Amino acid sequence: MPLFVGRQPILDRAQKTFGYELLFRDGTENVFKNLDPDKASMSVIDTSFGQMGVRKITGGKKAFINFTRHLLLEDYGQLLPKEHVVIEVLENIEPDEEIIDACRRLKQSGYIVALDDFQYRPEYEDLFKFIDLIKVDLSVSDEKDRMNMAEKFLPLKIELLAERVETLEEFEQTREMGYKYFQGYFFSKPVVIEAQQPPESKLARIQLLQEVNRSDFDLDRAESIIKHDPTLSWKLFRYINSAIFGFRHEIKS
Repeated sequence: MPLFVGRQPILDRAQKTFGYELLFRDGTENVFKNLDPDKASMSVIDTSFGQMGVRKITGGKKAFINFTRHLLLEDYGQLLPKEHVVIEVLENIEPDEEIIDACRRLKQSGYIVALDDFQYRPEYEDLFKFIDLIKVDLSVSDEKDRMNMAEKFLPLKIELLAERVETLEEFEQTREMGYKYFQGYFFSKPVVIEAQQPPESKLARIQLLQEVNRSDFDLDRAESIIKHDPTLSWKLFRYINSAIFGFRHEIKS
């Protein structure tokens, strides 16, 4: 069974790759289909960190991942390795006290927190102290808007990323304004990364589900079910050796 994830590079001022935004894809067609945002983000996280291996996708660079309100409030970000991820707060999330507290927890834990497709509103003021990076959409801003962003946020030590950069002029203009990172079709369109996942036994999945839901759950029985299905064993090793846990040595048994 194939796995898919979209990837678009994010470059620094010298046009060197700083990271990649990871995007939901369910096939080789390079478009985002109308899927529930929670499911899309969880799919990206599972595919990138649990199945493919985020290092193989990003080459060790930062993985920018969209986070919905639900994912932020449930602290899903803190399951991911902070050295490999940038948490993007989606533009449709209201910055109320719950969201501010969630971003505070991420910031205190050492995560990079970004605002995606940001357009300034006064209600964001209390959130800025927990934000490291702001993504400015060039398709909905003019030169004055971009300069205003630079004048407001650079003194606050918040870095700016120009997204949807489509021309050399836009890149040079925002770089001169002090923007640090850049993303858009001028550099590269998103590409789809594909990997193959071996088929697994439906019977083994059912048996495992039955076992873990038993009131008298037995670890030895669960182990036996997993050991007799190569794909379940492979998935378990992929998961336990993923960057989510960060074990120093690879677990092989």
